[in-house]
Order: sequence, then structure tokens, then C-alpha cells
Amino acid sequence: YSAATFTHKRSALFFETFNGRDAGDIEFYLRTRSRRGVILHNTGVVDFILLEIKGPNMLRFAFNTGEKVVDIFGQGGTSISDNEWHRVRIVRTERQGILEIDGREYKKSLNTRFRALDLSSNLAIGADVRENHGFVGCVRGLRINALAVDLAAMAERSSGYLVRSGCRGRCETTPCFHGGRCVEGYGWYECDCTGTPYGGPRCGNELGAQLDPDSVIDYPINQLQTEPEAAPVPQRGGHETLTVGFITREPQGNILKILSDNNNDYLLVYINEEGFIEFKLKENDVEEIYTHSHNVADGAFHTIKYTRTGSELHFQLDDYANRTWTLSSASGSVVASGLGKPGRIRIGKDSDTPTGKGFHGCISRLAYTSGTPPSVFPVKAVLNPPLPGDVRVEGVVPSSCGRVLAPMEVYTTEPPFFGNWPNQSHARPPPLTGRRRTDWGVDVNVIAGVVGVILFSALCVTAFVVRYVIRHKGSYDTGEGRGAENADDADTAILSPESNQPMVKREEYFV
Repeated sequence: YSAATFTHKRSALFFETFNGRDAGDIEFYLRTRSRRGVILHNTGVVDFILLEIKGPNMLRFAFNTGEKVVDIFGQGGTSISDNEWHRVRIVRTERQGILEIDGREYKKSLNTRFRALDLSSNLAIGADVRENHGFVGCVRGLRINALAVDLAAMAERSSGYLVRSGCRGRCETTPCFHGGRCVEGYGWYECDCTGTPYGGPRCGNELGAQLDPDSVIDYPINQLQTEPEAAPVPQRGGHETLTVGFITREPQGNILKILSDNNNDYLLVYINEEGFIEFKLKENDVEEIYTHSHNVADGAFHTIKYTRTGSELHFQLDDYANRTWTLSSASGSVVASGLGKPGRIRIGKDSDTPTGKGFHGCISRLAYTSGTPPSVFPVKAVLNPPLPGDVRVEGVVPSSCGRVLAPMEVYTTEPPFFGNWPNQSHARPPPLTGRRRTDWGVDVNVIAGVVGVILFSALCVTAFVVRYVIRHKGSYDTGEGRGAENADDADTAILSPESNQPMVKREEYFV
């Protein structure tokens, strides 16, 4: 199927006016998370057709043939906004209107006299005819009056309309780190970090706890379930996994201890006096210790991965080779009976740890799974209050354990809706065609015209001012030399009445 992705509420594709004067139908497949928005719209002077999402499981098909608006509401078998493909078909005939969703038909008979549907605007897919109030998601397999439409080709030619060819979302680039679940929005995405020990917008932030030798985190496992009604408390004994990262320079202390619900059995991970990691497993009063002979008290970040399947224990430190041990008590009934339910996870100082001898460093990435998922993340839970009343936290400071955070890419959420929804009581003029539009819907030609008028006006004013200044610059009348062209000599010119020179009458007296 030819498909297109609408990434914004103002993204739309325009087609020829829907030819449904007497009868017509439009069919397509829809995929979206939008709970509201216009899917298609076509208008005339009074008449119109409209299909829009009115809720997570509701579509509205409306049309007007001049006398009154006909509304048909329909629901699918599941939510329309579940990001799954849904087949939608609208039909208008002389006698009735039909809205079909995933094979379910909703009909309404026309009780008024028949009148042809008179439309004049372009058919808009993805928003209304003014490119507003649209939905965000995908449309594929569009057929108008049984004729297939190449949506992908239209999208390729309309890149400025925030439309992409194919059904391509933001999650296809796997933007979430460390197993975070990407929630697709097509024009936006979100990372759900619930199933990881990490945080941040893209599940790339290290969530660690800095502990001093007397710090402790004591957390009941049943309080760590994110969805207790959907996920039962894990059972130990068959299969369990443990992952933890840490950094320290002190060869001492318990990293963590997982106790059974009766506090008799436990799994203990600690650092001995030589700086080696040791596992101590106690089941039904039988203790077994396993050591990994590599110094971890070196100030570097280390990761432990532990898996138990039946009587086999698999342990890996950093990138070193995986080690496998077999429980010496495997032949007895201990393994078969298991450890029962895990009760608590205790990080740092234990009840029998001497003062100042506990783990001193940073712990992060702690994830524990017993039986079947989900995993529990005690350190992350402690850093996200409020905490249950039976949780004990002492001397713990949030830290990234010196790890570099994941790059913070700007991501978007679905933009909020402002304004009014389309009012179909009056006609909407068709959109102008052949215009260039920017991605935010501003008409470039209009902007260019306004700028041109301003520049032309400025030039006219400048020309007028320059002309005025030139004509009046240094202009004055002296009257000098006027009439000189007809005088015999300079004295006669001066005495000419046209020269406007002041003359003083002098008289001579002879004594």
C-alpha cells in the first residue's frame, strides 16, 4: 500500500475536489495515537464532508447538503488511537450515509429530500482545508471512489507540508537507550524507562547511589513491583538474574544481599580484603562461596552479571570470560526445593557489619529478576520518592558514578491544542493552489509582496527628499552685474538702475 505520514496537526495533502454529487465513497487504513483531529475535509459554499477523531475510540463522519448537518458516530472493536492499523470507509448515497470501521457499519438514513453534494475546495487529507486541527499518524491504501491514490508520491512532492512518504515514525531510529521502550507519536516520541535501571528523556542517565561505609538501603521486594496487579512477586529457586555496576577503592563491604522472605536463606555479593568479588549462597543452612580472583577495588567502574539456572551459576565480571559453577548440593533436595520467595534487598552495610567496614563507593544499574519478569530496580526506586514506610535509607547520596550521561537530543511531545475546532455552520473557502509554503504554513508570496511595497515606498520618499534638497541648496539672489551686458564699461554697469546697487547722491561745492 502507498502510505504517508502526517507529523503535525497542520500537515495535509490536497487532492482534487471529491466527486460525490450523487454518491461516493472514500476508503483507507489509519494508524495513529491522536485522540482528536481531522482526518479529511472538503467544503463548498454551504455543503461539506468531514471525518474526524472524536476520542480514543470514536470517529465522526459529518456532511451537509444544504438543509442540515448529518452526523454519524462509530467505534471500532479496539481503540482507534492504539497505533494499530484500522480500516475506515465512508459512503454517501441518495438515501443514507455510512461510516465503516474495521468491518463495523454505522448508518443513518436521510429523511430530507435528496440534494446533490456541491463541493468546490480541494479535498484535504490529514487536516481541514485550512491546514489546521489535523491528526498525527499514518494513512495508507487510500481509494477515492474505488480509484487508488499514490499517497507516497504526493508526500514526496509536498515535503514542505510536514508530510513524509511511507509510514515512518520517530521510533524507527531506536532513540531510547538501554532497552527503554519508545512510545511512537510520529511527530514526537517518548522513552519509557520503567523496565530499565536508567532514567532521563532517552533512558541514558546513570541513576546511582553514593554510599559511605555506614550507608544502607533496605528495600522490600514486594514494594518494588511497578505493576503489582499485573506482575506477581517473583519466585526464586528456578531461574534468577542479577546485574549491578559499582566503583570503589576500598577492599571491603557488602555490595548487596538478597534475603528470602523468612530471612534464613540469602545471596550475598561482597568484596573481600584482597579486593576480589565473592558470592556467598546460603540455602537450607548450606553455605557455598565462589570467588572471582580479580581486583575490583581500583577506582574503575565494574559490572557484575550473575545468572542462576537450577544448580548452575554463571558469573561474568566486566568483559572477562564467563565463569560457571555448579552447586555442590545439587544432588540433594536443596535445589529442588528452592529458596522460596525473595523478601528484601539490602545494599551496603548489613546488621553484622562492623562500623566503618561497609561498602564505600557508588552503586548503579542494579537490576534483579527471579523466576519471570518484571525486574526490580532498588537503587532507581530509592531515588524516586515518595518511598514506602518500611524502606530504610541511610547515608545515600544520588550520583552518576562518574559515568558520562547519554547525549541529550531534543525530543518533542505532542503539541497542545489551542483554538476552536472547525465550525461547519458556514462555508470554508478552498485553499489557494500553486503557492509556496514554509513548514509553519506562512505564505512566502504574501511576505515578499509586503516587503516589496515597503521598499518601493521608501525609494519614492528618498527620491522626493533628494530632489527638494538639490533644488533649494544655496539658492539666493544677489542682483550683482544685472544690466552689465548692455553697459560700455564697469562704471556704467554699476550705475545701471537694473543692478539694484545702492547709490548715494554726492554734491560738490567750490569755495
